[in-house]
Amino acid sequence: MRNRKRFNLMKAVAVFIFVFGLLSLKSGGSVLFIEDARIAAGNIVPFIVWFNVLAVPLYLVGAIAVWREERYGQRLMTLLFVAFLAADAYLIYHVQSGGLFEMRTVYAMTFRTVLFGGVALLLNFSAKSRGVADQPTG
Repeated sequence: MRNRKRFNLMKAVAVFIFVFGLLSLKSGGSVLFIEDARIAAGNIVPFIVWFNVLAVPLYLVGAIAVWREERYGQRLMTLLFVAFLAADAYLIYHVQSGGLFEMRTVYAMTFRTVLFGGVALLLNFSAKSRGVADQPTG
């Protein structure tokens, strides 16, 4: 029963990340390439928008890895978490330097960072509870 619950939770996480990635690609791509969307977005921080769009392939590969319970999924989610921390540091620098921004950018980046940090922790905890060593194979 416990394995079934873990299995269902991981599948739900994988689906959420995959759908979230597709939605991020649509919204970020629109802001980057459609003038009306860019205007509606307000004071975008171009680096952050590009970062989010370019991270989407990692979301999608990571979601598939989590779905398939591949060990590299945990590493990929951790990599995304660290990358979002770095992007957050840039955003903080940008804001503190007087750069224009929208609060929704801060909220969105906070959500992404917490999301991928939480997923990385969940996967790490799940791997340890299954007794999976975090060591390279081969």
